[in-house]
Amino acid sequence: MIDWKPPLILASIPSTQDYLINMTPPLLNTVVTTNHQEKGRGTHQRTWISEPGDLIFSFSFLHQKMSPSELVMMISLSLLDILGDGLMIKPPNDLLINQKKCGGILIEQKPYSHQTLTTVGIGINLIPKSNQAYSHVQSGDSLEVLIARFQESLNTQFKASLKTLFERYQSYIPWKQLKVFYQTKEVDVFTLFPNFTCETSLGIISMAHLNFEII
Repeated sequence: MIDWKPPLILASIPSTQDYLINMTPPLLNTVVTTNHQEKGRGTHQRTWISEPGDLIFSFSFLHQKMSPSELVMMISLSLLDILGDGLMIKPPNDLLINQKKCGGILIEQKPYSHQTLTTVGIGINLIPKSNQAYSHVQSGDSLEVLIARFQESLNTQFKASLKTLFERYQSYIPWKQLKVFYQTKEVDVFTLFPNFTCETSLGIISMAHLNFEII
């Protein structure tokens, strides 16, 4: 569990993730959010464009045992819990609605004080986008309410067994709408494991090396 501190709400900031990554000593157990993020980023240093009113926040915490794949499952399920029906998961770290991306999760880790310092960045579109490749989630809750509900839900996920988490996580993946590729070659997914590997005709492959396309 995370012993949450009151959130830090900033009027404008280049990136909530970079704000925490660059903080020394680290600001722990505190959600940093903003009404205007200027230079948000996703995985592989991709730009994440957000509008005022979107759900944008990051937080850092220390732990010893949780892998990024376990955390992605917990965080995905917490976001599904607070944002309602219609959301699906595109592995390893995207959320979909109406078969279009509406949000993503960024996890960055490094050693710190004999533990692992994990910084999580979350971006969810709540405002319609002009880019037709993206969609948005409708929510009548305020930013503060959504963050409080997320914090409560995530602590609930920490208490659940890995088997329970995985079963829920897998149920939100639209496998029939996805093609999976490894080095441009399509592969058949027989089993998805909690540590984000899959058993394919090519053997055991890390999910980090797979590409997923919606069909």
